[in-house]
Amino acid sequence: MSNRPISCFKQTLTGCTAVAIALALFALPTTLSAQSRDAALQNQYPEIAQLFNAFDVVQANMFAKLAEIGAAPATQEAQNQFEDRLVLMATSSMQEIMEMAMEGTLMDTAEGPFDELESAARLELGQTVRAEISNTEAVNAIRSVAALSDRTAAIIQHGRSLEAAVYNIYADPSITDKVSAVDTALSTYQSEPQLAVPAVPKVAALMFSHDQATAFLNGYPKLSGLAWTTQWLQLAALEGMILRGIDDQFEDAVNTSLKRFWDKVGLDSGMSLFPVPIELPMAPTIAPQLYSQHPQIAVTIDNLNRFETVIFDILSYPNLQNRESIMDAVGAEFTNGQANIARDDIYLLSVLRGGIFYQGGPAVGDLSQSERNRSRSYMEMQHSSVMPPELQPQF
Repeated sequence: MSNRPISCFKQTLTGCTAVAIALALFALPTTLSAQSRDAALQNQYPEIAQLFNAFDVVQANMFAKLAEIGAAPATQEAQNQFEDRLVLMATSSMQEIMEMAMEGTLMDTAEGPFDELESAARLELGQTVRAEISNTEAVNAIRSVAALSDRTAAIIQHGRSLEAAVYNIYADPSITDKVSAVDTALSTYQSEPQLAVPAVPKVAALMFSHDQATAFLNGYPKLSGLAWTTQWLQLAALEGMILRGIDDQFEDAVNTSLKRFWDKVGLDSGMSLFPVPIELPMAPTIAPQLYSQHPQIAVTIDNLNRFETVIFDILSYPNLQNRESIMDAVGAEFTNGQANIARDDIYLLSVLRGGIFYQGGPAVGDLSQSERNRSRSYMEMQHSSVMPPELQPQF
């Protein structure tokens, strides 16, 4: 697969860059303190605050579970078969992929190749979602994951500082100028350029066409569904807070998103009125008011979520060597605000092609079935050889 676009993730960190990242890591406890991380959110939306703490621990534990399953000797045969399938999908034409799907020769995306171990992990992580998690546990969760490189953990945790600031701004009734406050939060976030993703959209191919693309979805459909369900609520709850500030008729919007979230958590896969996401939830679809009022924040959160999805792919891909160096190269790319930048219309096209329904459905309002009549694969979004030039990374 050496001809695929993100084989270029072979950059190395310079000594100066490594020092800068180490200093940034040292400074993180003051950037996102356990004491102040979600004071306003806790006061106004205690269930949301508790869930967001749980989500940090769930994500950290999910990273660790993927590494554990991948390293287990008992899974080696399944790992080899899974790798063969991923290579077949990556080297086949779109027509061949469609034919294999119709013939049933592709992997079972409902069960996955590690069903028993994945099901046990999904059960455990589902219990963590419901657990009481302290701010201190949440803040320290990501940095404790041995499977992540230091820079990867730092980028994710720095992103949490921005998200926490935005949630608190919208939860705090004393802050009347939300736009100015959010702009200040973004500026603070961007003051650590080695750890901050840009506020302009990166090209979709960085997620859809890298060497390990779709390994998380295809290898772990239950875990990817849970991960994307938590990201759905993070967007949906923020959308509810914004709507509540616009019009009193949306007074119950956050509770609506919470109810839909718990409906999703009760499912492992499949479709329902409030479906588990099978596509990464994105801001313009799940939180259109966020995108309308704070497009830079919306794009930054989307870049962060795409980055995390690539890390999930890297940890999910079987028999992979040098995972940490690959993660660091991905981190260098996603924090680069000068290369592989998508036009706004191309970014929106990529997001909307995922479909609101497949991304978990709207935060509020109704959508009882998919608004898409063709899959993303059919629309040529997964295979680099058929991607339009605008969506292909330039190196």
